[in-house]
Amino acid sequence: MKIVYCYPQGLFIDNVNDNFLTLSVLTEDLNTIYILLVMLINNDKDKQEIHSYEEIIHKSQYDCPIKYNIYLLYSSRPKVISNNYSIRIDVFTPRKNSIDYHASWNLPIPFIFLPVNRLATQINVPIKKNICKNGGTYIPINDDNSNNNFQCICTEYFTGPTCEQSRRKLEISLGDIDQSSHIFIHLITVNSKAQLTRTTIVKKISINQRYVSLNLTIEFHLVFIEVNNDYYLIYSSLNNNLSIIKRIHSSDRCPSYEELFNLTMINWHPLRRVKYYHDVCNKYKELNCYFDESLMCLCTNEYHANCFNLKRYKSYLCRHKPICPSTLICICSNCYYGDRCQYYAEGFSLSLDAIFNFEIKRYISFINQPSMVTICAILTMIMFILGFLNGSLSIITFYDKKLREVGCGIYLLGTSIISLLIMSVFALNFWLLFIAQSNLVINRSFLLVRCITIESLLKILFSITNWLNACVAAERSLTIHQGIHFNKEKSKRIAKKIFLFLIIFSIGSNIHESIHHQLLDDIEEEPILRLISSFTTGCVKSTRNPWLFILGYYISYVPSMLTFIIYIIPSDLFKKEFYQTIRRIQQQLSRQ
Repeated sequence: MKIVYCYPQGLFIDNVNDNFLTLSVLTEDLNTIYILLVMLINNDKDKQEIHSYEEIIHKSQYDCPIKYNIYLLYSSRPKVISNNYSIRIDVFTPRKNSIDYHASWNLPIPFIFLPVNRLATQINVPIKKNICKNGGTYIPINDDNSNNNFQCICTEYFTGPTCEQSRRKLEISLGDIDQSSHIFIHLITVNSKAQLTRTTIVKKISINQRYVSLNLTIEFHLVFIEVNNDYYLIYSSLNNNLSIIKRIHSSDRCPSYEELFNLTMINWHPLRRVKYYHDVCNKYKELNCYFDESLMCLCTNEYHANCFNLKRYKSYLCRHKPICPSTLICICSNCYYGDRCQYYAEGFSLSLDAIFNFEIKRYISFINQPSMVTICAILTMIMFILGFLNGSLSIITFYDKKLREVGCGIYLLGTSIISLLIMSVFALNFWLLFIAQSNLVINRSFLLVRCITIESLLKILFSITNWLNACVAAERSLTIHQGIHFNKEKSKRIAKKIFLFLIIFSIGSNIHESIHHQLLDDIEEEPILRLISSFTTGCVKSTRNPWLFILGYYISYVPSMLTFIIYIIPSDLFKKEFYQTIRRIQQQLSRQ
């Protein structure tokens, strides 16, 4: 990079505070478009303040001979001469869905006391070389104090100047321990002076996750994990260069002192009780560790207790070194989950998405999906076929004009139509969920339409059919009460108006859910049966036994399959009209 400084001629003018840069761009790759961001920066002690900037789109094949003339002004005038100003040039490469960082240059501004600084520079945009290994990001640097003219930003799995070294790996299988939304991994390092340093890493655990993998740069000699306030010892060794693969068993658990001492000793002062900690290791030969309010004790091969301080915090903020935080996670309260606790998982308000989406494996065909997915798919199609037959036969029956001479017949015809729609949307919802969760379709417009419409549509349809069933019961009570004075014509007129009103009312009272639904990258039906089963089980905290929630969800659709059985089969009148309708259809078909 060649820099030429040109200083203005003429009188010194106090109110002139600008920088004029003439920039030429050269590159060997003529088929690439670059985005150049030229910034005037004040390099303060702890931060960089951008005074002005200019964005340039450079098409290498056509813009090679162009010299860009750029004016960069100070945001405050007059400029502060004591500040350290410079011009920074960042180059980016646009991709289809992102912009990749390419390189940077930093141009110092000499003689800052001058009112106008004219700079001319030519930058050579390098072709990215595959110097950084294992997915590292190559960054060219312009630093005279460095032996290298580049730097590699490595992924979390590798380290070294060119990302050539694998980081130490810690792989933990959670085995049969209870599910939790997060775990704490405590790494204990012992230095040469026998001083302990603890590093705590918090890992978020998704509902279906039973495996945790970490790549670490720090040394450690002891590893504990904390799950649901229980401690498990998974590693203890002075050799800190080995990777660890460990499946956690209940035998790895460190019991609390309250499980090992009698009530009298539990109530003793800790200083008095600690004298008997060696006896615990002698008494329980298979015990590896245990803890009290402030100490973690390891049982040695000689059955002695080797205890050290392990303060139990209510919150953990820091990662890698207990000085400052570098990552943040959300610790969700009961019934909430997700990276931002955005999902609500209480049983009686669950949608099919909340119950079932973690069971569907991504990028896997239907044949290779877990057995639960296959069973639910078969059950869904059986229920859809039965519901379709139920709705079709009910519509055929109540479509007869004789049965629609009173309002009750209109309500039952509406119930039959809505039940058929419910079972159709029910089956559609399952398959759309499978398509979305298995990533067979990743079109965001498609996913957003499904997110907004399906659950709200189901709730609207359920609301309408519940109101129609209530209207049937109310009219039958009114018929018994009025007897021969019951006005059929008036009942028919009112039923049509009520049916239209219920559709508008149900849409209006449930449409707000569609408005507030969002498509997030990482509801609710409330039938009685599912409500009862959910109160007995609470939140979905584990997918090891999701069948109760799935069963409750599917049972809630059973009434929509039983219109024909509930209303037509017990009634001699409805059954007679049904047979007559079937005979008429058969006669019409035979004539054709």
